[in-house]
Amino acid sequence: MKVIQSLNQNALLVSNDNKEEIVALGRGIGFGKKKGDIIDSKGISRIFTVQSNANEKRILETLKSIDDEIFVISDDVVDLAEKLLDKKLNETFIFTIAKHIQFAIERDRENPIEYSPFEYQLRYLYPNEYRVSEEVIEFINRKYHLNMKTQEISFFTLHFVNGMIDSEDFNDVLKLSELLNEI
Repeated sequence: MKVIQSLNQNALLVSNDNKEEIVALGRGIGFGKKKGDIIDSKGISRIFTVQSNANEKRILETLKSIDDEIFVISDDVVDLAEKLLDKKLNETFIFTIAKHIQFAIERDRENPIEYSPFEYQLRYLYPNEYRVSEEVIEFINRKYHLNMKTQEISFFTLHFVNGMIDSEDFNDVLKLSELLNEI
């Protein structure tokens, strides 16, 4: 794969063998890389296909605004969540969760939240995702020496539910929500 643009230390815009543009994510793969450099695919942990639409261009801009360390954390979060949920999250989930983690860290420094929105409802409607969110927050705090608050569990739960929208199991979640509304 050939580098088109280094987005940050952990993300590159590259051209694959079929001359398609893709975003390659991996720890340190962008370090010192310049346009035209060839990269080894062994260091890539995730690949995101780039198409010419506004949403994906926005994702590329998001990539440039996220701190390098946040991508490392996010990659670990995605791996852990997929393992614990035993489900694949959609391919853009890593960008969503990276943006949220960065925002949560910045917000906590400036103006920490003191409430957990919809905690009871989310725990009841999405017990697996809620449990995974608890474990993910504990994992982030332990491994990366951060102090993410328990209030983030609700937000992570919503992100995990949204990240599974394309999965088959999401239809079951929708049916459950509709049934609960009817009751």
